[in-house]
Amino acid sequence: MQISSRFIAIDGPNGIGKSTIMEGLKDRLQDRIENFKFTKEPTTSSLGTFVREHQNEYTARCLAALVAADRYDHLEKTIHPNLQAGRTVVTDRYIAASLVYQLLDGLSIEFIMQLNSEIILPELCFLLTGDEQEIQSRLNARINLTRFEENNQVKKELALFDQAGVHLESLGVRVVRIKNTGQEKETTITTIINEINTLGKN
Repeated sequence: MQISSRFIAIDGPNGIGKSTIMEGLKDRLQDRIENFKFTKEPTTSSLGTFVREHQNEYTARCLAALVAADRYDHLEKTIHPNLQAGRTVVTDRYIAASLVYQLLDGLSIEFIMQLNSEIILPELCFLLTGDEQEIQSRLNARINLTRFEENNQVKKELALFDQAGVHLESLGVRVVRIKNTGQEKETTITTIINEINTLGKN
């Protein structure tokens, strides 16, 4: 797998506040927004929407294959073209999510990495972490939960995201772990922007 310059992933357990952080980043980077492409997985394509809406209907291997297919489509249609145009691409979820949720689904890391063997890796991966009880409280407030959000699995998610970070580091990805709570949102956004500003300067 090749690491791609100016490609950034933001990941973390369900309920950690990634969507809020992504919106905050867009607002804070508004004066140079044309230099960035913000995206997410599952994508907003017909395939990504299908994955999001039907993920509870498929067994582990089928879902992992659908997620990987959406990722390859994401690379071909969004990530590669924007990187080639000189933009910094920031994605809400990427391979770290597969290394957590497909493992929670009972698959092996070898199977997951084989499915994703031809993807590119981000230069920088932010892993958001936080208080288990606070995250679980946010999930409890949701009406519809996926199978990965049910059964109080936050503790497992947090541990697996840390393991995913270690695995990505072994592949050469720079991983930055950030504790994110409702009170620390602006600090989290500032930390991410400061790290983005260092890209290409090392």
